[in-house]
Amino acid sequence: MPTTALRTPADIIAAAAGLLGFAPTNSIVAYMLHRDSSHALIVRCAIRFDVTITAEQATNFPATCNLRPDTNHAAILLAVCDQPHDWHAVTVLDSLREALADAGIPVLRRIMTHDVTAEGQWYDPDTGEVGPTYPYTDSLITAHRVLSGERVSRARSDIENEFATLPPAPPVALGDHGELVISTAEEIAAALDGLPISRTLPTRAGIVITSDVALRDAMISAALDHPQAGAELWTHIARRLRGQARAEALTIAAVCYCLLGDGIRAGIATDIALNEAQASQAPPPRLALLLLTALRSGIPPQQIRRVITDTARPAQD
Repeated sequence: MPTTALRTPADIIAAAAGLLGFAPTNSIVAYMLHRDSSHALIVRCAIRFDVTITAEQATNFPATCNLRPDTNHAAILLAVCDQPHDWHAVTVLDSLREALADAGIPVLRRIMTHDVTAEGQWYDPDTGEVGPTYPYTDSLITAHRVLSGERVSRARSDIENEFATLPPAPPVALGDHGELVISTAEEIAAALDGLPISRTLPTRAGIVITSDVALRDAMISAALDHPQAGAELWTHIARRLRGQARAEALTIAAVCYCLLGDGIRAGIATDIALNEAQASQAPPPRLALLLLTALRSGIPPQQIRRVITDTARPAQD
């Protein structure tokens, strides 16, 4: 997206929800800019984190997200927070600007506001200027996202709720493992084609994907041609599982969302997967760690999708 769509502070604020996929609250949003072949600055990615991070964490932001000056030529920083967080937000913005400058990435502008969902005021902590804002629903960027078939949620928590746990799937008797793998794979293939699933599929799928990482990766390969169905199926399966099985299922769902170009849900699914692994004292899925690193680095989900597809599909003679 060209920065010509961010002509004013009000445009910068209204664009946040469309770029993130949800309306941020108590957040810092960094728009990382890249200069294209015509030397115009475009928004490479938008990175969001809680306004409550410490100044030390803000100082580590470029390293945490692997931000390099060769791909990130400038940045715009936005703080969206309640009034009690205003002073801390300024401290975080100061640390971020200094850290990005040390990394060779200049900050072009810093803007603060209390809300992106309604009319209000923006404040520039560098100049002291103030001005009116307009809601994200009136943003051209939001309109483009909706018209392209993508969703803009009113809050990040709305998206997190899509992955919330449901009552566990019923247990199954363990028989021949080979037969279990075959029957589970066949039912998943049928589900990707639109057929209904059995109540025990989540349980059986959880056993299969935690028994061998190659079997988990085979489930990813099966979803390559059905990313939407795959994302919905593995999200449902993950909601019925716990522990390592839930973490692995969420990782498959995250990959499917990357295949769809939905970096927001991919990132949230990955976060929840790693938190689930930590809470259950299970080893974190290595693929989830790799996805999180890629998404935090601002690599577009479309680029991640190409890597996944090229890796998962067999080479053609």
